[in-house]
Amino acid sequence: MRKFINLLKKELSELLTFRVLAPYVILVGIMFLVGHLTTSETKRSNVPLIVGLADLDRTPSSQNLKAALEKNDYVVLPLVGTRPDSLVKEAVRGKATVLVIIPHGFEQALRERQGTVVELYSILKTFGFMESVKKAAVKNILTVMNRKLSDDYLRELAPGLDPATVKAPITPQEYVVFKGRISRGNMEEVLGLMMGQTIMVPIALLIMILSTGTMLASSIGQEKENKTLETLMTVPVARLSIVAAKMLAPLILALIIAGFFMVSMGSYMFSLGAISSSNPIAGIVTQGMNRELGIGLDIRSDVLLMLSIFLSIVAALSLSTLLALFSRDAKDAQATVTPLMILVMLPYFFSVIFDPLAISLPLKIFIFMIPFSHAFFAFKFLLLGEVMPVVLGIAYQAVFSLVLLYFASRLFTSDRLLTMSFGWFSWRRKARLRS
Repeated sequence: MRKFINLLKKELSELLTFRVLAPYVILVGIMFLVGHLTTSETKRSNVPLIVGLADLDRTPSSQNLKAALEKNDYVVLPLVGTRPDSLVKEAVRGKATVLVIIPHGFEQALRERQGTVVELYSILKTFGFMESVKKAAVKNILTVMNRKLSDDYLRELAPGLDPATVKAPITPQEYVVFKGRISRGNMEEVLGLMMGQTIMVPIALLIMILSTGTMLASSIGQEKENKTLETLMTVPVARLSIVAAKMLAPLILALIIAGFFMVSMGSYMFSLGAISSSNPIAGIVTQGMNRELGIGLDIRSDVLLMLSIFLSIVAALSLSTLLALFSRDAKDAQATVTPLMILVMLPYFFSVIFDPLAISLPLKIFIFMIPFSHAFFAFKFLLLGEVMPVVLGIAYQAVFSLVLLYFASRLFTSDRLLTMSFGWFSWRRKARLRS
């Protein structure tokens, strides 16, 4: 045990360096700063929309339209010009985002129950995201004007009726049903909150698997390149202990990296909390709905999720070890783990796109033949109350890891470990030797 701990300390000392950890510490600060700046800029740009209004009709109906815009928190900028080009220049000088021109004969067309045309000029200033958010509010101007005019129509035709009741006689009272439980609320709010949580776990898992796999492969490749693997093989330590130490060190580093990532993303999402909802109580209400619906993980589910993630990382390390043993140097080792990257990226994208309960059987078989898929889908399965697929996935990952560990330990006990390689260049060398 003491020799194993010494080997583990050696591997950790080579991996846990300031050069490796510094970027992730900086990442936490950068993500927090980006989230804070985004929040402050959004609040700064979240000002009432300035509407340049050119009332060429100058009638009570056009004045009512102006009052309706002001009632809906638009800042109305009266314009005095008559030509569109001069009105646009005047609106730009007034920092208006949209120009509305009410034509002559506007009220007369309304009295005759005819349709009328109102010109809208969207003044595009930049191509940024915040500008697109502002432009989305421009479309609401037509909705406000049409609602005002239709309400006036209905009040004339039926003075005793409420226009809102006539246009929308049904008032929905929404409930969400999940696993036999009922909670009053909106389904979109629940899905929005859960979507953010289900994305975080796959991203963290992706980072842990790729980082541990590449670090382990580079470590073995560097050992072969520097000819220190021969020395390590002569140390009176069990070969399985060498394999375990080389796998455990990247695993510890991966957990540290994942912790940095979760802290940085958590600070980023927390700083964006004001953007995600205009109502600060909405998040609390949605979390209350989740508790009523039983959406969440209990202690058993937490244990299963952690076990699935752990075995997925062990499977990745086992595969990386097996692939890296065929490398000639550190650079070649990074190329040999390409199959691991493919096998990890596929289930990651599948977990983001597909619902595990709705995909077809052939695609489900293909996905879950990849051992890493089980960890990516485990969080969704557990949220849905589907425990058996997670348990079966854990068993499959355990068998897969044990088989690869067996082959890796067998290779470590063989002297061929120091010379074996594969790839196009090794085939070319063998062909030259035969000739």
